[in-house]
Amino acid sequence: MQYGGWMMRALVVVCLVVTACGGDSARHILDACMNGSDSMTLAGPTSFACHEPYKATVTFTNETCDPLVVTGIKLSAITTTGACVPPGDYTYPGRTVAVGETSTVLDLTANPFCCTAPGPCPTPLECDETYTLTVQSAAGDISKSESVHLSLGGCDVVCPPGG
Repeated sequence: MQYGGWMMRALVVVCLVVTACGGDSARHILDACMNGSDSMTLAGPTSFACHEPYKATVTFTNETCDPLVVTGIKLSAITTTGACVPPGDYTYPGRTVAVGETSTVLDLTANPFCCTAPGPCPTPLECDETYTLTVQSAAGDISKSESVHLSLGGCDVVCPPGG
């Protein structure tokens, strides 16, 4: 009987160790942070006329394990067809996007489309331009582009000097 008590205690200890280390009822703490990647979306109209402002919304999703500091959102444009003159590059201020957050980092309503001095625009004046918005951060830049069509024939809005 002397071994029986010792054996019973050893059996209880072994059962406790096995259950704690991998039995079916063991709990596992999972790391909630799954280090993913960042993504952005760009939305806005695809055609504009005289007097209409350029509009764009940039949404950013931070799927990484750290807050992401967006240092700026750069807008650049090129004319792909027609005689339009695209606006110069401009960088808008950024913001911090928290871990797991999807956030609008830019909701842009720019100046109305216009014609170079002395104006008005010739009729017809049809152009296509590509606008690229780049979310800038220390973790790297992410860009999205959209093509838009401009109908500016006879436009009476004259662009400001330097604009």
